[in-house]
Amino acid sequence: MITQKELHETFEYKDGNLYWKISKPRVKIGNKFGWKHKKGYILGELNGKEYKIHRLIYIYFNGDDSIGDLFIDHVNSIKDDNHIENLRVVTNKQNQYNKKHCKNNKLGLKGVSFCKLTKKYVSYISINGKNKALGYFEDPLIAFEEYKKASIEYHGEYSYYYGGKNDN
Repeated sequence: MITQKELHETFEYKDGNLYWKISKPRVKIGNKFGWKHKKGYILGELNGKEYKIHRLIYIYFNGDDSIGDLFIDHVNSIKDDNHIENLRVVTNKQNQYNKKHCKNNKLGLKGVSFCKLTKKYVSYISINGKNKALGYFEDPLIAFEEYKKASIEYHGEYSYYYGGKNDN
């Protein structure tokens, strides 16, 4: 892993981006570092290794021993918003709390599925690795509202819905 010292020698941070401070083949001083990956993150290659820019920016400000095996989370869930104020160290579990619904979720509503047995929508939340049912509902949107409330209650500031995010 690259060190904080190397990052300060190589880049300047400005407005959530890194800019080259040194000249290299195909790189001019002042060029923006990185490119947008199809998954939404900004990536960059340095010394033959590919990095997610948000990890580098976090190290730039907090040191190379500040992360370990932990994750860097985008507080607002916007993968290319790498302002230092938007980055925080989290566990894998906390990182999962701050995600939208899975792409394979047929309803498109996090924490809600359809129960064929009861012919109702069930709302559930994961707490310490165990699913807790929040209730059965006729309307999937009501089930989803229950999930959002429980997510804020159980996951706090790491909940995707903390602070008023309303999309699925």
